[in-house]
Amino acid sequence: MSGVNTKLDKAMPTLERLAKIKKLFSSSTTFWTVTRILMPFLVSQLIALAWNEKLSAVVMSLVKDMPSWVQSIAELLVMYFEKGGDWLFVWVILFVIVLMVFVKLIDKEERTKHGFFFLAGFVLFFTSILLFVLPMQSSKLDKIQKTNEEILKDKTTENYLVQRIKQLESQLLQSSSNEEIERLVDEVSSLKLELLALQINDKVIDEAQVIIKTEAKEGVPKALELIEKSNPKSQIVKLREQMQKQAKISRYKASLYEWVHQWEKADSAYLEAIEFTPNYDNYFDYAYFSQVYRADFQQADKFYRMALNKTESLSSRATIFNNLGLFHSKDSTKRAEALAMYEEALKIYRALVKENSKVYLPYVAGSLNNLGLFHSKDSTKRAEALAMYEEALKIYRALAKENPKVYLPYVASSLNNLGAFHSDDSTKRTEALAMYKEALEVRRALAKENPKVYLPYVAGSLNNLGLFHSKDSTKRAEALAMYEEALKIYRALAKENPKVYLPYVAGSVNNLGLFHSKDSTKRAEALAMYEEALEVRRALAKENPKVYLPDVAMSLNNLGLFHSDDSTKRAEALAMYEEALEVRRALAKENPKVYLPDVAMSLNNLGIFHSDDSTKRAEALAMYEEALKIYRALAKENPKVYGRECATTLVMGVYSFGANKEQLGEALRLLEPYPDNYGNVGGLRQMILQLKEAR
Repeated sequence: MSGVNTKLDKAMPTLERLAKIKKLFSSSTTFWTVTRILMPFLVSQLIALAWNEKLSAVVMSLVKDMPSWVQSIAELLVMYFEKGGDWLFVWVILFVIVLMVFVKLIDKEERTKHGFFFLAGFVLFFTSILLFVLPMQSSKLDKIQKTNEEILKDKTTENYLVQRIKQLESQLLQSSSNEEIERLVDEVSSLKLELLALQINDKVIDEAQVIIKTEAKEGVPKALELIEKSNPKSQIVKLREQMQKQAKISRYKASLYEWVHQWEKADSAYLEAIEFTPNYDNYFDYAYFSQVYRADFQQADKFYRMALNKTESLSSRATIFNNLGLFHSKDSTKRAEALAMYEEALKIYRALVKENSKVYLPYVAGSLNNLGLFHSKDSTKRAEALAMYEEALKIYRALAKENPKVYLPYVASSLNNLGAFHSDDSTKRTEALAMYKEALEVRRALAKENPKVYLPYVAGSLNNLGLFHSKDSTKRAEALAMYEEALKIYRALAKENPKVYLPYVAGSVNNLGLFHSKDSTKRAEALAMYEEALEVRRALAKENPKVYLPDVAMSLNNLGLFHSDDSTKRAEALAMYEEALEVRRALAKENPKVYLPDVAMSLNNLGIFHSDDSTKRAEALAMYEEALKIYRALAKENPKVYGRECATTLVMGVYSFGANKEQLGEALRLLEPYPDNYGNVGGLRQMILQLKEAR
């Protein structure tokens, strides 16, 4: 038995090669021709020699006692065969080997021992070679071989397409170029079409092959008719429709994931929709999702611009320009681009209004509001901001006269914007209060008819009025009432829909914490509010860190300020300040243009905190100097936005760290564009003059 096992072990390499041959050529005509020739001979040898081992053992036994060069030839033939060698040459060599085996068997008088079966098998094998193999012309063999290569290629096409699609999808996620992303998306879509078409056509070809196998040449007309009826062009049209349908399904799936705050899955579903159908709607939806729910402005920018390339619709292009302006306006280095985007959107909408004022006037008003908000952050552009806000309000009031149910909410929003604008000017508090009150009045009326829709807006107006009154020491009772009513509304809404309204609860709680912190008798209430806000924001940040981590840092900063007023809580204050700085540094690494101002704010707070400790003066000075470096860079790029913060930091350096008084002159120059009634500018100028006069 061990001898048989040894033979089988030696035969295994050949068996493996034969298995590969069968796998590669099982679908070819040539394979079955060869099999019909070879199998009778091998079966006859199995019967004659009474072997029960595997077929490979028989094949190996044919050359087991032959010279080593014959065995080597057998090995090479298998390798040659696998590489697609010439069939006629293989068969001639194989015939010589078998003939030598036959001679060997005759020499050992095996013919008499095994009788009829052996002789019959060999005769059949010899006859098959003479009748079927040798007469084949080389041109016919070449044709068969080419057919085999085509079959092999066809069999691997589907796998190739699948792997290529996966490879391109991986590249798509890593690409940073808009052009490259668009090219990859187009290629993926094309390959998916090809893959689906291949799968459909394979079925048709399989059916045609069945006809050919059963009816041979007589079945060719039927096979051709079947293929013609498949109508590949029609199939491609159906496939495109199927892919468009699948894209819509993917977008629906993305919306469901978005609803339950499964952001990563929603992101994947939006990308899947783009791969199936890279059109304007899918690009726009993903860009908007990236902007609003992921705070990924770089990704949003890429896909908004790709959406622009997919549409000639002026209104669609204006919408994209508005959205691009919105998130570029948050980047102090991109204000020129933001302004260009906003102005282009307004230009388009003004042109469209001439064609259809009823449809496009609301869009003009929306663009004006955006521009008003943009200019309001520039102390030298307050006149332009006011003009934009007032024109928007005028349009919305006119629209609301014709259709109050639709446009009164927009009137309230415009009033709210004007209230916020005037509240920055200490000489315009009366106007600001009037705007805020009218906005609240409109929203309360709307909420009576539809509380589910408009109660959140009522709470927003209450918060704004609370903030406004909190700046007036004689109006603290009114401020508290406003804040508490807003919080009550948000808590009720959050019970029904926590994922939407918990962020607003945190904001209101934070406002109340700030309000109570200014009353020494309410420190316990203030602390409770601050801690609740932080707890809620930490939970939100676990689900969506890109959106809510900035709020976590804000709450930490507020708690740091709160504890720093208590000499027994310096350790807690330091921990809060340091964590806030750590979070903001991490955010600034990903998006420095948006979050570096917050880093500077945290550094300033830590600098002031350490300056109270004589053993920490070195750390305090280092924090201060880093903050000043950041603010100087920001003010250099955009003095109208960051000049006031930089001036404040310069003054702090002289007051707290004994910096050179030349910094006071620099601070005054930075404050030149600002009127005294803008924020704390008047008080800051007075402080600079006092420090200049001091020895």
